[in-house]
Order: sequence, then structure tokens, then C-alpha cells
Amino acid sequence: MAEILTKDEIEALLAAVSTGEIAAAPAREVDLPGDVKTYDFLRPAPISPRQRSILHAIHDRLCRQLSRALSAHLNMSVQIKIGGIDAMAYRDLEPTLPNPSTLVVLNLEAHRTRALLAIHPMLGFVVADRMMGGQGAPTSVTRPFTEIEQELIDEVVGLIQVEIQNAWERILPTETRIEGRASSSQFIQFVPGEEVVVTFSLEAHIEQATGIVQLCYSSRILEVIAQVSPSENSPQNAPETTKARQQIEGMVHSLPVEMTASMGPVPLRIREVLSLREGDVLLLNHRVGDPLDLAVGNKVRFKGYLGVYREKLTFAVSHKL
Repeated sequence: MAEILTKDEIEALLAAVSTGEIAAAPAREVDLPGDVKTYDFLRPAPISPRQRSILHAIHDRLCRQLSRALSAHLNMSVQIKIGGIDAMAYRDLEPTLPNPSTLVVLNLEAHRTRALLAIHPMLGFVVADRMMGGQGAPTSVTRPFTEIEQELIDEVVGLIQVEIQNAWERILPTETRIEGRASSSQFIQFVPGEEVVVTFSLEAHIEQATGIVQLCYSSRILEVIAQVSPSENSPQNAPETTKARQQIEGMVHSLPVEMTASMGPVPLRIREVLSLREGDVLLLNHRVGDPLDLAVGNKVRFKGYLGVYREKLTFAVSHKL
């Protein structure tokens, strides 16, 4: 058993080392393994691989649903994808939020947590321009939104709020409620600056324009995710819901289509076309009593007959092709 030094002996040894009577042992070099990584205690990364996987699945679903909803709302192609997931102190995130922008604090009531939605100005101007009948072209304008533009953007905020709620529905259902709005992070209270937040950067591609939607959760969301069992997040146990299918069917069913009834082509030579005058009669290659073609778009889908009802032409479908 090693001899235990007394307090006086320890102090004597320390005094001898400090005066140089006893040489200190040389420092030894330690070979570190190649997989050593630095760790920043001021900026921890508390998201575990499992939590990251669950959060990515929820927000990947959000991107798909939001792409469909915005495409129908703006009547143009919209693609949204996850640009990145990160964890940082809120004081580090706050300076990255553009000013002016549309900032909305959401309360996820069932989870007792909050989320911050930030729509970057370029995306806001594109959405407002499109909803006012424009082309939705990209712009570099950085002025504050007008009241009309803000009202139009708020419509999209309401749509995003609904889709966030729908995205969480299959994992941990919750109701969402808007707590506050602002155009600058200086005028909104979200969480203390030292609190760690989980942030998502969503890239929105609208025709030729690209904009950013940031979604930020307080750290409480990680405790919520810890309650999710592996079976609840399993892909095979997460089929598309009836509600999502009904939304897609509703969008498709409301699309306008053009239908055209025709009697077939009339073969003419160029000189005959050039000599056509008012009162000329053309002989059609269609026999009296034969059904006409009814095309949906450019493809013939039905056969039927022309008629008259209340002094208007009608088409009676006889059969489907």
C-alpha cells in the first residue's frame, strides 16, 4: 500500500518545487486518437441523432404540405425544402434575423413550448406581388411592408400556422396560437438570450425567386421529442392521412379545364382557303346523326350529340371513350 503523506510533508514538497530544490517531472506528450473533436461549452449541440431524425421527419412533412398549399394559394409552382437544422443560443440567432421582416411567435399549447416564425423580406415581397396579380418576380427591395402587403403576407402566415399544426399531428398533436407579431426582433419577446433554441432554415423556391423561412423552437421542444416512441416515428406507421389526401383531391377538383365539341377537320387547299367569302358553304366529313367528339384539353374523352335548351346549344354525352 502506498505511503500517505501528511499535510506538512505535502507543503514541504510544494515549497521545494517552487524554489527549484526539486525538479518537476517533465510533461509527457500524449498521442490523441484521430477522431477527437473540439467541444464548445458556450455553444453546446444538445440535439441527439434520434431527436434530429424525428425533427427532420416532421419538418420534411411540413415542407411537402406547405409546397402543395402555397402552390394552390399562389397559383404557381412552389417548392420548399429543409436547408439546415441547428442549435444555438438565441442571442446568436437574433442578429441573423433580417430587419424588416415578418416575425410571428406561435404557442404550441399541448407541448407548452413556443416557436418563432420569420419570413424574410424578399420572400414576403414576392408573395405579396403575386397575390396582387403580379408575376411574383424576385426583388432586392428592403423597405418595410405596406399595410396591404402585410395583410397579404399575414394570409400566408395563417396558412403556415395550419400546416405546422398538421405536420406535428401524426407525432405529437397540438394546437397552435399566434401570440405576437413584429417586423424586428428588437420588438418581440421570444426567449432569454442565453437559452438554447433549435432552428430550421426552410428554402422556398417560387418560380425564379428564392426566399428563406426560418422556424425556431425553444429548448423545451427537445424534452417533447424525448416522449416520442420509436414506433410513432416509424415510416411504415406513418401513412398519408385521409385529411392530406382530401386536400390534394380538393386542389385537383377545383382546377379549371377546357372542353371542346368538334365535328372533325375539313380538308381544304390553300387556294380554297384564300378564296373563302361570306356565304360560302363547306362540306364537312361528318354524317348527319353521327356523334360528335368532346375533348378535354387536347384529348377526346367523350362522344355525344348537340342539342338546344332555352335558346342555348347543349351537348348530350352518349358514351365515354
